[in-house]
Amino acid sequence: MGQGKLVDLVSVKRSHGRLQMYDSTECDARVEEVVEKDEDEREVEVYLVRRPMRCISPQVHDICSLPKSLLHWALVFKFRDHQKTVRRFEIKKRGNYIEAHVEEEWPSIATERDFLGVWKSSPKKLLTLARTNELNKKRYSPHNSNCQHWVKEMAKDLPVSIREKLNGFRAFGGNAR
Repeated sequence: MGQGKLVDLVSVKRSHGRLQMYDSTECDARVEEVVEKDEDEREVEVYLVRRPMRCISPQVHDICSLPKSLLHWALVFKFRDHQKTVRRFEIKKRGNYIEAHVEEEWPSIATERDFLGVWKSSPKKLLTLARTNELNKKRYSPHNSNCQHWVKEMAKDLPVSIREKLNGFRAFGGNAR
């Protein structure tokens, strides 16, 4: 990736006498800013990673104000190579708009990690999928333009078997089947 390792650290701060959790991922990268040179296609494992919303949102003032079961979605791609290359794609809110981000690490907190399948791709191809996601820079909406919708939109170019598995998951954990 362009500027060295990207890090996903979770911190706890005290604000107005209450504890709040947030990801200190200010060092992650917006997909528009990343220069990816790795074009070598190889097998990659695809995972849906879900974490509590209260752990990833820097806007959360009181971690108890969100339902404990509401989960943030991200796609993680783990390449089957000697370097164990990992790319995690997810959205973050910038103001009221969706912005796609990429990191080179598994999230430090993951409530649920589900294997979706194996595919053949390259880090550069994955970055292109994230960049061309139709929900990028759209207004965030909890009903039709959120992290789950963004993940499903990115998955449109993945194999049918992976998309079908992904469609079985719910916002509040577990799967619909």
